Amino acid sequence: MKYSEADIKKVDKKIVDLLKKTGKGIFLFGDTGRGKTYTLYAINKRFREIGMSSKIENWVELLLELRERTQYLRDAIKELLDTNTLMIDDLGSERQTEWSQEILYTIINIAYEREKKLFIATNLSLDEFTLRYGDRIFSRLMEMCEPYELKGKDRRIE
Repeated sequence: MKYSEADIKKVDKKIVDLLKKTGKGIFLFGDTGRGKTYTLYAINKRFREIGMSSKIENWVELLLELRERTQYLRDAIKELLDTNTLMIDDLGSERQTEWSQEILYTIINIAYEREKKLFIATNLSLDEFTLRYGDRIFSRLMEMCEPYELKGKDRRIE
């Protein structure tokens, strides 16, 4: 995806204000097609323009990649967090397993310990997220991220 300066300026002003005010990451949630992925890529592009290291990963693709590196899994996760900011898109779209939950917790915990910023995008509501991943993961994420719901119509259908 390519984003121009005009695209970046279209990112919801409230999200930009949250970033400036809190210094935390953002937990974007909302129904399909509301612009969560678009927003992550626009923020990522802006971070790179100002020289801040940032990485964006699709959660399902990341899990597949990590599954292939099981022998060196902890090293692979640490490499993933060798940036200031990690953005995970489509969290909740994976087939839920105990292993995927452990991987998510490990990533969140290492990011927490290293004081990294996390940006999460999910179609799950806050309640659905808590039910799926548990209070422990949700609580840690809410300490690290400001929740923000993207509302409106499906932008892909309009």
